[in-house]
Amino acid sequence: METVNVKMDKREDVGKKASHALRRDGKIPAIMYAKGTEQRLSVEAKVLFKALSGKAGRSVIVGIGLEGEDERKTVLKELQYHPITDELIHADFMEIDIDKLFTAKVPIKLEGEAVGIKLNGGVLSFHKRAVSMQSLPEKMPVDITVDISKLDINDRIKLSDVELADGLTFLDDLEATIVSIAPPKRGPGGEPSDEADGEAEAGADGAKAEPEKK
Repeated sequence: METVNVKMDKREDVGKKASHALRRDGKIPAIMYAKGTEQRLSVEAKVLFKALSGKAGRSVIVGIGLEGEDERKTVLKELQYHPITDELIHADFMEIDIDKLFTAKVPIKLEGEAVGIKLNGGVLSFHKRAVSMQSLPEKMPVDITVDISKLDINDRIKLSDVELADGLTFLDDLEATIVSIAPPKRGPGGEPSDEADGEAEAGADGAKAEPEKK
């Protein structure tokens, strides 16, 4: 995970009036949770939005800079948005120890087009779209990419088939299936049914890498 640095200020006032006053100044209230305590902060909404709009999105270490204090390393816990305007109205952060193992849910992305779909009309099933992982915070990947281009009919890829860099560990069942290719469904005449064609096409498209949504 990369680190983005965001300057924040401590705040004492709480409640709706205080929050409204912050938002009028282009800021939002925030809370940093650390070792059973919580610290009330404020941050410029545009600055935070920009920090979380990079390639890694929200999967970053947020270095919180407070005047007169050492930088605090955190991860984003929650963002709250206004139900009507969709404006960012609140943020929560959790302090982490950069030198201790960290657990996170990491999305799985499929790459390539399976030969079983392209040549044989198979149907792709994407069973596991995220996995729990453990590593040092700075080594935690933004996502796990799985190449499916060699998958044929009745093939599958399990967690145990994925090679990880040193220092990374899967916490989920290693026998869990990530993706599989099933034979095409056949109609009454033995030909692939329209339904199977549609599923195969949708599976192939879904298997291609897509830009990450922020």
